[in-house]
Amino acid sequence: MSIYQPQNDRPIGTDHQRVKFDNTKIISGVNQTLLVPKGIFFLEYLDVVSGTVAISDGKGNVIVPAIDSFSNDHSPLRCDYGITITGNVAIAKGYTIEEFFAE
Repeated sequence: MSIYQPQNDRPIGTDHQRVKFDNTKIISGVNQTLLVPKGIFFLEYLDVVSGTVAISDGKGNVIVPAIDSFSNDHSPLRCDYGITITGNVAIAKGYTIEEFFAE
């Protein structure tokens, strides 16, 4: 299943890169939440100030109970309806895809 449908018969790779560029989000601070109603947040990079952080999706489901760093732009961490990072984040980078869910 494709998570992003191309428009106007453009290749999906081109649209995917455009979505990543247009919808990039940067998060930093303590106990941060970024909600994406009807959408998905893809976490590409994470670095914490100290210790570990917990990552939950926008509905509060724990995805990763403890992590101290993450870096993978080829296979980002999917967080439906947004992301909540519990702990002290130096920087988190990702992108959103809006209006994915029909709810």
